[in-house]
Amino acid sequence: MKRSKKWAVGLSLLGLAVIVFSIIWITAIEPRFEKLPTDLDETFHIKATVTDIFPVARETQVEIERHQWATDDKDGVLYISEQLIFTPEIPAILFEDTTLKMAVDRSSREYVSDYADGDRKREALWGYPMDVKKKDYVLWSDTAGSAPYARYAGEDEIDGLDVYTFITDEKDIAYGTHPATGLPLFIDLVIEEKVEPHTGITVYGKSTRTVKVELAGKKATAMIITQEYSAETTAEKVSDAKHYKTQLLWATKYGLWAGISFGIICLLAGCALIVRSRQSAGKP
Repeated sequence: MKRSKKWAVGLSLLGLAVIVFSIIWITAIEPRFEKLPTDLDETFHIKATVTDIFPVARETQVEIERHQWATDDKDGVLYISEQLIFTPEIPAILFEDTTLKMAVDRSSREYVSDYADGDRKREALWGYPMDVKKKDYVLWSDTAGSAPYARYAGEDEIDGLDVYTFITDEKDIAYGTHPATGLPLFIDLVIEEKVEPHTGITVYGKSTRTVKVELAGKKATAMIITQEYSAETTAEKVSDAKHYKTQLLWATKYGLWAGISFGIICLLAGCALIVRSRQSAGKP
């Protein structure tokens, strides 16, 4: 009988310990999964087509490598460097490698607006948050130099992965002056992104930039630039999203509630055994 009582008490204590640990996990440990990792290091390969219309008609295929990596983490802010390397197929068209610097709040994924990258200050979202909703988001665009809306456009599937589609469509954005003529430039910008909603990972992206030159009060198309994730990058991001989605769900939902359920069962079973042992002890 004493051994049975010990088992009952032990089972109750185990259940209580599991429940307490689960509560600590929810309040203290789980939020860490929602933050940008301090070891962020990603590379994207992008296929681009540059179609010149004015002043000379020509088309160029360009390879773009975009590398982002964390350089520092301080007071909940992640400092990120980004390098863009353009490899033209036609050597006559030259692109310069570009390095950008930015500061992003690890929890909200919003830019720290008072952090300056040269004369540029960014605002709004750096990227999609975890637990993406079917709603519009405001994300910063270096191309636009502003934060246009990415509007929810429906659900889709890529290689068995459920994703949300977001579309950005902005017109007549001031874009400086034409390098050869000095005429004012404007762009129409269309961006399509497919995002895994649990992790916020963008697994596919495509953009079209229509550059227009203004002459005598009228705008005419001077250049069209299309950019699209390479098939290899999309496959890599889909694989990453599947992996992190599974980890995230088990860490924050499935495993967590399984632990709480197990703890409650152990606690109730232990209490029931204690009551039963006391009832047995009270019998003549």
